[in-house]
Amino acid sequence: WKDVLGLEVTLPLRRMTYAEAMEKYGSDKPDLRLDLTLCDLSAGCVDTGFRVFDDTVAKGGIVKCLRVPDGDRLSRSQLDKLTDFAKPYGAKGVAFVRVGDGGSWAGAPAKSVTDEARVRLNELAGAGPGDLLLFVADKAKVANTCLGAIRLHIGDLLGLIRRGEYQFMWLTDPPLFEVDDESGEIAAAHHPFTSPRLADEELLDTAPGKVLARAYDLVLNGVEVGGGSIRIHRSDLQARVFK
Repeated sequence: WKDVLGLEVTLPLRRMTYAEAMEKYGSDKPDLRLDLTLCDLSAGCVDTGFRVFDDTVAKGGIVKCLRVPDGDRLSRSQLDKLTDFAKPYGAKGVAFVRVGDGGSWAGAPAKSVTDEARVRLNELAGAGPGDLLLFVADKAKVANTCLGAIRLHIGDLLGLIRRGEYQFMWLTDPPLFEVDDESGEIAAAHHPFTSPRLADEELLDTAPGKVLARAYDLVLNGVEVGGGSIRIHRSDLQARVFK
């Protein structure tokens, strides 16, 4: 890469599935120059005492968290502005707590969350004294997209993005279809000629939302720079996908 493009690039390229990228970065084109990652706290958000968390999970949504080490680097005014930052992504708000000695919390959720739930959520988030925890509770697509954008925003504010570094990544196994949260309607995620994974063909009629595509993207520093897919070459399979 250095000889061809004049770039210092560490090879081999990383490979990540769509599911892994969304889980850790909230994006299918993550910028890997930033080490901050997301985690899903939904499994621990049952009977927490904090209604926003409990109700969201009960309705099928998720609670996503971004742990920021040395969180006191962010001021209260910067944190308060995150709610407005989140609105274009469909999120209603961003909750946050500062983790103190013994895993104590300071912040709005701390007034409601039970001690048992706080210990549980700290463990899931890998949180310790000095950390800042940012939460978005919403439908999976909204929570991931919103907190993924906040991850980049925080990284920029704190100077955590390693400028001058080039991180290439192959993204594989994206979903074949998109399912509308409101209407339940199904549409091709990219185009209707992309082949499903061979192992997922039997799911086309029963669980299309779980079918993954034989497709890939090449991502560089958070930007999709290339991609493609294996096309459908069987008329019977193409007919099923159209249906």
